[in-house]
Amino acid sequence: MHKSIGPIPVEAAKKYGENTAVILPDRKMSFIELNSMSNRFANALVDLGVQGGDRVTLYSSNSVC
Repeated sequence: MHKSIGPIPVEAAKKYGENTAVILPDRKMSFIELNSMSNRFANALVDLGVQGGDRVTLYSSNSVC
């Protein structure tokens, strides 16, 4: 069991690679692309001052649109 979700995209990208991870209305995203996107998001949080051990939540509607 993971203590955070951080390792999950990395492991999934290694295991499933170019397989489809997400289907959006206008495109599909592979596990590698999803991992890359989560890395960019994590780096943006670091740039905003978020540090290891900080808790971050995301509030959003249950939709990609």
